[in-house]
Amino acid sequence: MKLSISVTEASSVNDTITFQIITKARENSTIDFTFASPVYRTYQQLNWLYSRLCLRLPEYVIPPIPEPPIPNLLDDLDYINRKRVQVERFLQKLGNRSKFVENMDFKYFLTNNMGSKKPTGYGKMGKKLGFLNNIIKPNYERGFRIYRPSEPIEENNAEEFQMRVIYVLRLEDQFNAILDNVNEMIKQREALGACINHVGDCSLQALNSKFRMGHGKSINNIERHKQYDSMLHLFGTLTNEVHYLLGRQATMESIIFGDVFLEYRNIIEAIKTVMNNRTEKLVEYVNAVKQRNKKYEKAEKLKSVKGLDSSDVQVAIAEESKLTENVQKEKEEFINVQKTVTRELIRFKKEKSDELNKILKEYSELQLRFEKQKLKALTSYLNKLKNISSGEVADVEPQSDLDNIAEFQVKSARYDGNDFNIDQKKSPEIFQRYDPLNVTPI
Repeated sequence: MKLSISVTEASSVNDTITFQIITKARENSTIDFTFASPVYRTYQQLNWLYSRLCLRLPEYVIPPIPEPPIPNLLDDLDYINRKRVQVERFLQKLGNRSKFVENMDFKYFLTNNMGSKKPTGYGKMGKKLGFLNNIIKPNYERGFRIYRPSEPIEENNAEEFQMRVIYVLRLEDQFNAILDNVNEMIKQREALGACINHVGDCSLQALNSKFRMGHGKSINNIERHKQYDSMLHLFGTLTNEVHYLLGRQATMESIIFGDVFLEYRNIIEAIKTVMNNRTEKLVEYVNAVKQRNKKYEKAEKLKSVKGLDSSDVQVAIAEESKLTENVQKEKEEFINVQKTVTRELIRFKKEKSDELNKILKEYSELQLRFEKQKLKALTSYLNKLKNISSGEVADVEPQSDLDNIAEFQVKSARYDGNDFNIDQKKSPEIFQRYDPLNVTPI
């Protein structure tokens, strides 16, 4: 049971963002409940859903919810669109997994009965694992709870678990490093655009100065003065256009590339929670074994002193038998949790591989498109400058080389594939409905 979910619109209302959510059943997927489409949900309602999933499904890696909207940026259409794409990726990952779709809170979230819900105020770790501090001495390794049982546990694959801990920690370091570099690259690109724009503004301001352009041999050479003024005006307009393209490029890099690595860095915390849940079950299993062993030793001592027919011995044997059943129960739960950790890590690796390959391809395509736009603008303006120098063009009001510069402006909190003149036959639809995950659950 899977759903195809898209967030088509987003708008800021009363210091929050409201998202329009469109839901469709996937082909060959049977849905056992009636969902509404479209529905309108605020960020607070999304946070409520995330908290409920964390509480009810602690053994599953829950996709991280996007960060809360910043009130001071709610008038920025680019920022609203960025949040829309983030929420869409979050809901798509939920709809792509049957276990989440089957959850009663997720079903309720997609119906018209959903009212104004507030977050529960706690996540997975807050109440679920807090009692461990009273059982074992807290031992942390960058978010992991480490526990080494004193009793030998045959089912405890300690070496394999430690290798997984190392893998997750290294992956966290890699995501942090990539994210830092991406943010620095975007920052430098925006700074370059601002510098170029400043140069262009200075050149346009020079047109209003008292100084005349030319070689200075004749103050009456009006035609030459006009040519230099036209060339300077063209240069100023070119820098403004390049500045605009650099700004759009930085924005799209944040949405398509930077935010994806931010999500993967945040999902590491969910993986740690699932692995810590295994530690919790291991503690419970070890405690059950200890209690059973103590009761077994007590029963053996009573047998040697009072004999097998003694009532005290029979009571001790009954208690031992009951504790043995509890040990078997805890053992099965631990084995199941250990299998869950393996399943979640395998699924995570596959999703990571598929999505990052797709993202890198889209990111490369994005870079090529913008560089071609810049090259086109530079080439066209260079030709115009040459024409002015040769006296063939005297127009001082240059036209933009983009097919339609207005199409680059964000008129609504949404992007589509027409913004960058993408050839749909040669390029992926990177600005169409964005579905970063499309994998079959393991």
